[in-house]
Amino acid sequence: SGQANPQSCNGRPGREKAHMDRPFRDLTPAQSYFCDVLRFLAALAVAVHHSLDRVEIESYHAFSRSFHTNLGTIGVMAFFLLSGFLIAHTAGRKASRGIYSFKPYFVERTVRIYLVYLPALLVAASVSVIFHGRSIEPDAMTIERFATNLFMLQGVPPFGEHAMNFALMGPSWTLNYEY
Repeated sequence: SGQANPQSCNGRPGREKAHMDRPFRDLTPAQSYFCDVLRFLAALAVAVHHSLDRVEIESYHAFSRSFHTNLGTIGVMAFFLLSGFLIAHTAGRKASRGIYSFKPYFVERTVRIYLVYLPALLVAASVSVIFHGRSIEPDAMTIERFATNLFMLQGVPPFGEHAMNFALMGPSWTLNYEY
């Protein structure tokens, strides 16, 4: 008849269209829990690395150098990989249902990040002002540094370099990658 038969590869009609309408399925509770545990372990690896870095345990540093990497790098990569998967999966699932686009995605991510980040930034800025020139780095609080951190441009040339973080918020340079 010249027209292709609308059957899926398993020979059942109609199943392929239903599959194409929703290519992303929800994670099962076990899969979601597994991803959460892996992200927790990745974050823990970063925290342990930074703690060991401060203590100067030579055996840890020798081990770390021998593999040209360290626990922190592995933890950051694993955390970003898992977070990227979960963000992309959620966005793709919502988009495949026709209820999602860039604007709601951007608003959701901004609210989710800034809900925690903004109070932390204000506390760090306040502490930097209060302790300026004491135990915090001497030039920790400037308007440029605050604006760079507020808009998450630390580490993004030409706006700021990694050193543009507040002394109390060193890891915040990673937040601009969370979008």
